[in-house]
Amino acid sequence: MSTATNKTVISNETGQYNLSPIIVTDLMQVGYDLKMPYLIWFDGDGLPSLALHDNSGNLRPNGLAFKNFIATHY
Repeated sequence: MSTATNKTVISNETGQYNLSPIIVTDLMQVGYDLKMPYLIWFDGDGLPSLALHDNSGNLRPNGLAFKNFIATHY
């Protein structure tokens, strides 16, 4: 896309419909590799999406993957 538009690629929102930590890590790695300045993660429960945390604020497996990716890459 950046080649076609000559503009920086960003993600205005991504999220997931399951709790897989692998999806979080893989999507964040793509954004990191592409040097995206923004990769906004939707963090809310609502069918069919699932948040990075539960109603008590505890991180779910996907939330822990998000936290760990940030900690190791930034």
